[in-house]
Amino acid sequence: MTARMERELGVKPMTLKEAAALLGTTPDNLRGAIARGSMRATKIGRDWTVTRADVERYRRDHRTKRGAKG
Repeated sequence: MTARMERELGVKPMTLKEAAALLGTTPDNLRGAIARGSMRATKIGRDWTVTRADVERYRRDHRTKRGAKG
């Protein structure tokens, strides 16, 4: 399915481990975000995959301001 996604949709899916490295978090945190509906993902077999666009959307929607008091 991943090769098919890349071929037909022109997007290269990435693993949660790869996405977590880009976001500075853990795959477990991303699984939680997927479960809450905060991050879009596709399940292929038993593994979740995301696209670069999914990662950037999550980063944009969940960025925090450094030094902000909350």
